Amino acid sequence: MNCKKVWLCLILLFVSKFTFATHNRAGELSYTQISALQYEFILTTFTDISDPNNADRPAAELNFGDGTTSTAARYEKITVVTNIQRNRYRFVHTFPGYATYTISYQDPNRNNNVSNMVNSLQTAFYVECELVINPFIGFNNSPVLLYEPIDFGAENKLFVHNPNAYDADGDSLSFKLIPCKQDVGVEVFGFQLPNLQNGFTSNSFGIDPVTGQLVWDTPQIIDNQASALFNFAIMVEEWRYVSSLKKFLRIGYIVRDMQIEIVQSLNRPPVFDALHDTCIIAGEYLSKNIRAVDPDNNSIMLTATGGPFKLGPPDTVRFNQYTSANAVISQPFYWKTSCNSVRKQPYQILFKAIDNGIPKLVDLESWMITVVAPAPKNLTSQAIGSSVILNWEKQSCDKGNGYLIYRKSGTFPYTPNACETGIPAQGGYELIKKITNNNTQTFTDNNNGQGLSAGNNYCYRIVATFPDGAESIVSNETCEILTRDVPAIINVDISQTGVNDGKDTIKWAKPNQLDTIQHPGPYQYVLLKSIDNKNYNRIDSSTALYLGNLNDSVFVDTNINTLNIQQWYKVAIYANNELVGTSKNASSIFLSATPKDNRVELSFQYDVPWTNTKYIIYRYNSLLSKFEAIDTTVEKYYIDDSLANGTNYQYFVGSIGRYTAGGFPEPLYNRSQIVSARPIDTEKPCPPILTVIPSCSGYQNELSWKIADSCLSDIVSYKVYKAFFEGEEFNLLADQIKPNSNTTFSDLNLKSSIAGCYFVTAIDSANNESERSNVVCVDNCPNIAVPNAFTPNDDQINDLFTTLKDTTDFVSKFDTKIYDRWGTLVYETKDPEINWDGKDQKTGKELPAGVYFYSIYFSEIRVIGYQPKIYSGFVHLIR
Repeated sequence: MNCKKVWLCLILLFVSKFTFATHNRAGELSYTQISALQYEFILTTFTDISDPNNADRPAAELNFGDGTTSTAARYEKITVVTNIQRNRYRFVHTFPGYATYTISYQDPNRNNNVSNMVNSLQTAFYVECELVINPFIGFNNSPVLLYEPIDFGAENKLFVHNPNAYDADGDSLSFKLIPCKQDVGVEVFGFQLPNLQNGFTSNSFGIDPVTGQLVWDTPQIIDNQASALFNFAIMVEEWRYVSSLKKFLRIGYIVRDMQIEIVQSLNRPPVFDALHDTCIIAGEYLSKNIRAVDPDNNSIMLTATGGPFKLGPPDTVRFNQYTSANAVISQPFYWKTSCNSVRKQPYQILFKAIDNGIPKLVDLESWMITVVAPAPKNLTSQAIGSSVILNWEKQSCDKGNGYLIYRKSGTFPYTPNACETGIPAQGGYELIKKITNNNTQTFTDNNNGQGLSAGNNYCYRIVATFPDGAESIVSNETCEILTRDVPAIINVDISQTGVNDGKDTIKWAKPNQLDTIQHPGPYQYVLLKSIDNKNYNRIDSSTALYLGNLNDSVFVDTNINTLNIQQWYKVAIYANNELVGTSKNASSIFLSATPKDNRVELSFQYDVPWTNTKYIIYRYNSLLSKFEAIDTTVEKYYIDDSLANGTNYQYFVGSIGRYTAGGFPEPLYNRSQIVSARPIDTEKPCPPILTVIPSCSGYQNELSWKIADSCLSDIVSYKVYKAFFEGEEFNLLADQIKPNSNTTFSDLNLKSSIAGCYFVTAIDSANNESERSNVVCVDNCPNIAVPNAFTPNDDQINDLFTTLKDTTDFVSKFDTKIYDRWGTLVYETKDPEINWDGKDQKTGKELPAGVYFYSIYFSEIRVIGYQPKIYSGFVHLIR
């Protein structure tokens, strides 16, 4: 451009830019995976076409975040609202490898007059999405947003918006508001949410992180304008459970930059009858009447979007779109579900009621529907020996990938509803097998080769599983009681605690269902013992071998170490000197006591074939010279608190249990060994929470900290540690700081540098030191400054060119060079104050008045270390 005057050139450039600007109102990106590294991206933008001078975008450029870009032609151009055009562009790109990429689109201009940012017309429009290519997560498609990002609301009326996100893969989605951006990592200027912006008031403004419903309660317009534009960005994050990693991973996100226009109006939006989220079993029919009312008796039109409308056969979804009625409208919704629609995440349907007022206002009603798989059918069981064989019909949904097998001792009657999938948490079932083949229809439970125990009522249920983590409704329950053809241990009771003189009392019940014709007597019991539950040895036959008829029996194992060693037992039965079978093993209860500050923590373990339902905690009462029950628990862990440090306490635990099949003495009571513990304070106190307020002008740092109220009573002092630079070793700065309600410490006289990092620790009455507090680092605020002129005429006023007062704080290693306008060095010094008198340093002669150039080389003292800097400029020497 040939411009004779600079100002004319600038005006023409501005007009040129303004004339060819595309006024972007909203936009978003989405993607579909084609192959391992190849993806299709859809860019959707919404532009203002009210002014014919606005530039069109027949093509757009996308940045793929791997150092490459691509340009694609527009394939869709539709006017969706008066003067607003929707544009769509398709890109296909192959990435170089597994990584996380940020794909982005930027256009030079947004729409004009956006109220919650500064200078929107001259601010770039920008949207992005995150793509994670990771072999652990498998193929992934981004969510798609089914509801348009251009919306309208009325002043002082409730406004709602929902992007209606649909994820074809069934991944979990979460929603949050983020500032609009103009570039990678760069927010637009002056962005504010309306509930924080000066001059705008509203009762609330926020988004539901689960449903994505954005609610703006009574928006208002300032300056008596007829309308106001607002832009917001919604980030939709995808989450997937990766079983190989056993955790949820964020596998990507998309960002919607949307625009809302709020206008002054007496019109009121229509209102839906509330819909309640629901569940339905695959294969069943779901029908619901959708009704909305307009308080101003305007005409209402109903539409609906959502995941179910994206499903094909065999699912059938029917809803008459774009139907209208005056004041009240009602339309039936119908969905014939199938196994194809089974997934863990619910489907969201967004119903929209829009009136014909001025402006046209809407109400949105979000309906979450979960399609669950039916229960596996006809689960049956059969007991054979010490095993149970399960059989069931194949799951009717071919999408399934296997089954979970659950077992419990004892029955649990339970009838689930359609929204209760998986095993009931309150049922007490234990997962015993995960089957990864949907065609499997049988399983044998032999307790991992150990065999099941006679005397228990073993009950089973199964659940079908699906690749996305969904689970079916639980099956019917089936139960089996094993034949009692071997002895069953009913007690392993530590009747005396000792290292060399301990005693275990072992009792067992006879095998009352032994086939005596197949196994005629005489009969013998042999007691076997182990201290590791692996290697069992026969106890001396002179005391452990019983001859004659079958009876319930008891044996006392003496002179053993019951204090430190856990014992396991099992009983073998012989008929006519031939082994018939062996009972399930049973151990003593082994109790551990850990002393802590003013408390003792008890934990215990055992391995028995019966079910223990309760534990009694006993503690020795020295005043009464006996043990007393102090509490009961259902956990194998107990804390006895409010104890005195340094005092010895003794404990044992008694268990209450039973065989669930019945036919045994009840309850089964067994005791642990007696243990001792002496509470002692070895615990570190709570760490403080530190705050540091620096003062460059005061050359000091004010430290203050707080500590949890529950820890205050035991704190006797604090220590302060400091490192002068980040990464350096911390050294003790102060100790013996006594606690008070507002604990502080002043690090004073820091003339050379206030930079540094601090942490604080707390000391308790037992001299335990806490973990360090949060580390807080503060920095200097160097601010070199010199005058722009001086007058070396010996009048004692501005005779020297020197640094201004206090502006050389927190800097070092000065080297100042001053040059005349021909580049000749006329003065050089390492003095921080410079003190140049206007003379040539070499000749001592006065230099002429004029402009001189200076460069000050120095190092700022920063918390990250010494940072070299150059401060340059011009100074006028006036005579």
